[in-house]
This record gives sequence, structure tokens and C-alpha cells, in this order.
Amino acid sequence: MVEIVPGEADSYCARYLKQSGGIVITGDSDLLVHDLSSVGAVCFFKDIESTQNGTLSSLIYTPTAIAERLALPKSHGLKALAFEILRDRHGTFAKLLAQAISLKTVKANEAEYKDFCKGYATPPLELEVGNPSYNAERSKFVDALQHLDPRLSEYILQISAVDELAARVVSGSNVPRVFLPFLIDCPIRTSAWEMSTSVRQLAYGLVNLILPEPQQISSVFEHRKQNNNAGAREWKLPKVSEVLEACKTLVSHWDGLIRRLPKLAERDSWIALAVYQEVDWSSSHVKPVLSNLVLQRVNKTEGKPKVYTWDIVHCLAQLHGSYYSLRMLKQIMGFVISHNLSDHFLESLSTLHKRLEQVPMIDECSELSDVLSVMKKIELSGILDVSYGILSIQEKKSSKPSPESTKKTRKRRKQNPTARQLSNQKPPSNPFELLEAE
Repeated sequence: MVEIVPGEADSYCARYLKQSGGIVITGDSDLLVHDLSSVGAVCFFKDIESTQNGTLSSLIYTPTAIAERLALPKSHGLKALAFEILRDRHGTFAKLLAQAISLKTVKANEAEYKDFCKGYATPPLELEVGNPSYNAERSKFVDALQHLDPRLSEYILQISAVDELAARVVSGSNVPRVFLPFLIDCPIRTSAWEMSTSVRQLAYGLVNLILPEPQQISSVFEHRKQNNNAGAREWKLPKVSEVLEACKTLVSHWDGLIRRLPKLAERDSWIALAVYQEVDWSSSHVKPVLSNLVLQRVNKTEGKPKVYTWDIVHCLAQLHGSYYSLRMLKQIMGFVISHNLSDHFLESLSTLHKRLEQVPMIDECSELSDVLSVMKKIELSGILDVSYGILSIQEKKSSKPSPESTKKTRKRRKQNPTARQLSNQKPPSNPFELLEAE
């Protein structure tokens, strides 16, 4: 069971321990600094060990007992010691403990200590007595968060107007940041997230429908990891009028694919949309359609291949990216619809929302782990041909090389240096180029 909270999980865990007692398993020692009262304790993942009889054992830390053993003032507890460590990371433990007991540094830096303690304050209850209207609205907001993936709730909570309901203070840049999951894609190809960017831009822009015009966001920094590099890219978001038009356009493309693909089950229509977006993106960037290349390669292989090429791996990653992008759109749209939208907005979103409701849940979507199964569906239903037709794109699909290309290949082989000559050359600047043929 997972609960999404509008803030750092530590403070909410601490509040629960203080009220109900128990143990929190964590990897963050900061939890020891929170007020857990005498009934709260902490266990660290690194301390958990398996015993010979198959059970698990671990050390358990009770902050109040530790503070008492160290003779720290009850009024400050471990916060005083943590503050000493923060200000002097190279001081000896004996020195820092003595200063914490006497509250030397705390008294000399009272304002700084108060700011330090704010990070360990107990968050307010979602329902507070004496403010029924605010409580009802905030309770609705917190409930809506439970239906979002953690990455999406982080995005929502960075927006100042929404943040007022969360009773938090936004710090840092005014441009929200989204951290996408890691995809296993080919290191020398364009990121597998690229093909479904427009879907995510629409998802991010939907939030503007519930924001006052002065607080609407115009861009988002999107972080994604590839080749151990976690770069950020800023995407401009559609305006409110453009959001509604984009929703209609997406529905139009989706419905057009469904009408032309009678052999494809409606629950698999998201696959058709993913392939259509890839064909569209590849055409606009003058690149071959990877799904087409993989389909040809799979058709030439009898049975399940023993080794998956980078093309096959990347093709599956693109599918993952498209699926998760639609999942993001579905969740944010559900969140936005729950915030008393006007009839005009609801009417524009309702058709697309119904389409998104047909996208299967992760545990019902076998295609996310079986690229051969999805390629078979693409072939039998004719998704590629339909996508080419809608976009009026002509691309050669034959897997047999032409006589001219064969001659060129032979010529290149003659011109290429031998393996012995290659060993004496400087290695390529991009080491992943060596994997291209694999």
C-alpha cells in the first residue's frame, strides 16, 4: 500500500510514530532528528541481516533513548547534536557532543537553529478543527494525489497555486522539474522518450486549466537519464486554448487509427498510437522508422532470437516511453478533472479521457515485456501501413537489399582497413559506436 503525501515522507512518518508508535525502516539517518517521542524507533536497511533460520534481524534506534544516554537537553534532543555536526563537519564527536550538551552553538546562532528545526517540523493534519471549508478542499486535494505516480505528484506540488493546498512553501526555480524513469535504450540513438514528447507536453500543460492566469506555467524542465548522463531539457507548454485543441487533435488521430484497424483490439489501440507517433517523428527528422526495421528483422528470424539487437531493445524502450507518457496524461487529466472544471473544459477533455481509460494497467499489459508479441500485433493489424497512409509517407519496407546497395557494401568492405590496421588506430570518440552492429 502506498500513500502519496504533499512533502518529504520523513516528516509524515515521524508524525505517525509520534502518535501511534512503531518502527520505520529507512536509509536516511535524518529521521532520527525528528520528534518520534518515546514510542517511535528507526531501523536502517543496511543493518538488516538474514539469520540461519531464515528470519530477519536488525539493530533498532530509539532517538529519545539515544539522547538520554548522551545526556542531551530534553528540550533539544538530537537536534542540538545534528546542528553541531551541520556547522562543523570536521569536528570530533567528543567536541561536538560537549557543545551540544551546553547548547553553545545553538545559543550563539538562534535564528539559524530555528531555520534548521523547520525542516524537522511535524506537518499539519489534513483535517484541522475549526476550518471546515478549507479542510474539505485540502482533503480532496490530498485524496487526488493518491492516484498519481510519485513523479507526477512531485510535478504537481512544485506549482505555487496548487502548493497552497499542500500547506508547503516552494523553493528554488519557478519552472517545475519532472524526473522521468530510466529507460533501457540504445546509447547511440536518440532517447526513446523523444517520440512521445508531445503527449507529455500536453500532460504538463493540462495543469494550467485549474490555475489563475497569472500563475500558469509556460515551460517545464524534463530530466531523463541516458549513458549515465542525466540531462535536463526545457519544453515550452501549450497555452490553455492550445491545450484544448491538442486534445481534439490527439483524439482525431487516435480515432482515425481505430477506424482503419478493425483487426486490432481496442485495448491495444495505444500501440497503434505509439507507432504512429514514431513514424511521424522519424519522418519529420528524416530518419528510418525503427519499428519497420525491427519488424523486418524479426520476420527473418525463426522462433525467439537468442540475442536481442540494440534495435530491438530500443524499439521496446520507445514503446515503454509512449506507454508511460499516456499514463502521465491519463493521471494528470484525472487530477485536473477532479478540480471543478467548467463545462467548456470538461466537454473538451471528456472524449480523450474516455480513450485514456481504455489504456490497460501495467500489470495487464504484457506488451511491455514481450517485444515479439507486440511486433506480431503490429504486423497482423497493419499498423505500419495505416500510419504511413495517414501521414502520406512512402518508405521502402523490403528487407532484401537491392543489387546496387550490395555492390556499395562490397566496395566499402574493400576500402575498409583490416582488423590489424584498426588495432593501430585511435579509438572512436564515442565508445558506443562499437555496439552499433550488436
